[in-house]
Amino acid sequence: MTQGTTATAITDLERLRRRVRQRALRRGLLGWIAVTLPAVIAVVWMAGAEAMRGGLIAAGLSLGLVAFLALAAARLVWRPWRRYADRALFAAAVDARGSFANVVVAAEEAARRPERWSAGDAVASELARRLDVAAATALSSLTPTRVDPDPARGRRLAVVALAAILAVAFGAFQPARVVRGVALLTSPFGGGNTRAGAALVAEPSAAWVVAGGSVQLAALDYAPEAAVVQAEVRFGEAAWSRLSAVAGPLEAPTAAGGPQRRWRTAVTDVREDFSWRFRRGETVTATGQVVVRRPPLLAGLSGRITPPSYMKLPVMNVERLPALSEVPAGSRVSLTGRMGGEKSGSRLAAAWLNTAAGDSLPMVVDGAGIAIELTVHSELAFTVGLRDDHGLESPEPLGYRLAVLADHPPQVDLARPGDDGLLPLDGRLTLLVEATDDFGLRRLELLAGTGGDRGTGPVAPGRTAFGPEASGTWLSLRTAVGELRLKARDLAAGDAPLRAALALEIEAGDLELVPGDVLELVVEARDNRSPGDGQVARSTVLRLALPSASDVLAAQAESAQQGREELEEARRRGRQLDADLERLARELMKNPVPDWARQQEIEAAVQRQQALQQELARVAEELRRQMEQLAGGKLTSEAQLERAEQLAELLSPPDADQARGLAREARATWRPGGARPGGPGHGRGRPGAEGHGPPVGRGTRHDEAHGR
Repeated sequence: MTQGTTATAITDLERLRRRVRQRALRRGLLGWIAVTLPAVIAVVWMAGAEAMRGGLIAAGLSLGLVAFLALAAARLVWRPWRRYADRALFAAAVDARGSFANVVVAAEEAARRPERWSAGDAVASELARRLDVAAATALSSLTPTRVDPDPARGRRLAVVALAAILAVAFGAFQPARVVRGVALLTSPFGGGNTRAGAALVAEPSAAWVVAGGSVQLAALDYAPEAAVVQAEVRFGEAAWSRLSAVAGPLEAPTAAGGPQRRWRTAVTDVREDFSWRFRRGETVTATGQVVVRRPPLLAGLSGRITPPSYMKLPVMNVERLPALSEVPAGSRVSLTGRMGGEKSGSRLAAAWLNTAAGDSLPMVVDGAGIAIELTVHSELAFTVGLRDDHGLESPEPLGYRLAVLADHPPQVDLARPGDDGLLPLDGRLTLLVEATDDFGLRRLELLAGTGGDRGTGPVAPGRTAFGPEASGTWLSLRTAVGELRLKARDLAAGDAPLRAALALEIEAGDLELVPGDVLELVVEARDNRSPGDGQVARSTVLRLALPSASDVLAAQAESAQQGREELEEARRRGRQLDADLERLARELMKNPVPDWARQQEIEAAVQRQQALQQELARVAEELRRQMEQLAGGKLTSEAQLERAEQLAELLSPPDADQARGLAREARATWRPGGARPGGPGHGRGRPGAEGHGPPVGRGTRHDEAHGR
């Protein structure tokens, strides 16, 4: 027969045995309290008597009480609990209590000695199964109360209740005697008085005091005649210090032989644990102890700031959180701290955040550590409150403030260089788009349409995304008036930057517009704020009106008139420049070594010639642009072509290099410190004698006669 065969019966037997042992343990503890509590009360009453003094008698009482408590525990608690430790004995007791004809004993023995049953024998297996069923059926009818009855439970409860009432009354009406008796039993040779005189008994005082606080000490004097009593205190291992005590009357008259007066003293500004006692001559009270407890203090607060993932900012660990911190909006802030201060034996019971809005947020307390996690969307000012298990709270908590760095909407600008408010006749134009965001752009879209409100842009516009990363391919944008094509290219390096600068090329030639229609363009920027679709910003509306042919020709005529005036001015300046160059050439042929003034005049002529060429180049570029625009609209005129021919002649004058040649020749021959022509030793092309030339920039009359 195997152990698994009787698994049901043995499991029920073990469960019943555990419950019976627990019942025996509870019954033993109740009986031990019922027996020992009256004995303890009696011994404390005897030890607290005025006639009792410390010594051998007090030591005997103390040792006798300890021995009685130990013997009662062994007799009433240990032995009943050990009685059911052996399973075989317990099975026999259960079988005898239930009169089961040794069925339970046989089942327990079958489980304990499975070798007696052959596993391959069908008859043995069937017998084991039947035995298991019979034992399980028998055990199901038993309860712990039936196996281990307790007829005296009511009497024990009554004794415990009466003893508890007696102990409470003893402590309430005779507290000094209780204190004196307990002190004598715990310290037989040190408690009580040192001589058999009239007693001086210390009254119980506060067991602890808050650091910096005060504590009142008192003692009852049983001497019939008043004598000087002093209080003594000792901090740490220092010597005893004496304090004056004041005698006062008792609150109620006492019987003969009772206390005659009460001595009081106060210890103020307590910062350390101390011992105390009262002394009258050689008579001293038992020594009392006062423990100093300090309010919980926050040693430091550290933070872990986790910005939202879309901001792509690193996690910031702040080892010591300052009074003012800046965190991105929507950040997850984890605050951790520890209770500091000197060890006072207290434990942290609660911690919380008091916000400036009046809310109180509980913090998680783990030993001496505190923690809290919160999401910061707006500015948060708070203080940290602490409370220990003695009810002391932290004084004047430090204040902290978390300022929020808001995620602002993006900014986007749409501009057209040299915008004149007109849509080119060929529909081609280039726009500049610049968009910025503090944490990144998600998408740039172009909105196009006609007939919109002048404040908000086109109504029901078509739209298409083209950025912030330019693809460089042509995109289509369908509007109510046709299809518009656009292509974006980057003007600044970088991928998905906080700033996007793009050039947007637009071809609007396929739009079904008539002269007078206005094409309205808007760029919409969206940032990467999440959750959600992000914040949106729009640029100013760019309005381009499609001009008529008459408008274009009128503007061209006005431009042509301005161009003719500019060309006439250029001709006049060119003729003046030619005259100056011829004059300077003649003077240079007469005097190959010009003075400083002539040199400056030649340089000025060169600069005038360069300025004239730049002006003509500008007019030529303007003319080219106008001709391309008119050619696109098939509006080129003969006057425009004649003007182009005139400008071409001016751009390549025959004397274009004459001024530069004169300047090079003058710089090659002129010497700042040499003699001037007309002086002593003068000869054409020959320098004068050294020391006879004027300073640089100044000439003589002789020089003027020969040089002008």
